[in-house]
Amino acid sequence: MLCLSEWLLLAIVLHVASVEADRCPNGDMCEGDTTCCATDSHQLPFRCCPYVDAVCCSDRQHCCRKGYSCDPSGDRCVRVSADPVLCPDGESRCPAGATCCLMSDQRWGCCPLRDAVCCSDRVHCCPRGTQCDLQTLTCLRTEKRHWLLEMLAERRLGPVRMT
Repeated sequence: MLCLSEWLLLAIVLHVASVEADRCPNGDMCEGDTTCCATDSHQLPFRCCPYVDAVCCSDRQHCCRKGYSCDPSGDRCVRVSADPVLCPDGESRCPAGATCCLMSDQRWGCCPLRDAVCCSDRVHCCPRGTQCDLQTLTCLRTEKRHWLLEMLAERRLGPVRMT
């Protein structure tokens, strides 16, 4: 029969074992209150973000707490609003964190990016701080704020199709 101290030790071991780890696609584990996020590094393709259920940013360098979204033009997190976005026609609405863009059929569509750039083809949109290159269907960075961002400035992002 187990004594009280053995029961306590068993309870602690079972509790620690029950804390789920986030498994990365390459098999690495992010322990405890962290989330696995992809990086651009070949040596370290994934890293552990220090937040539970985090949002991994598309720049593959930052992450945000749950309830926040990544600001595509910088390294900050923006609180996600639950209120829908009212489009300029005063009637159409897009989900919180989206951008209203006029589509080719003259209706308002929703770009799933906050403060996005609506492309002139009225079909695509790009993150803030980029411009649409419709020849190559890419989003080109227009802001160079930091030496690391300058190195990434040539990196091309694909445009997002509006819904």
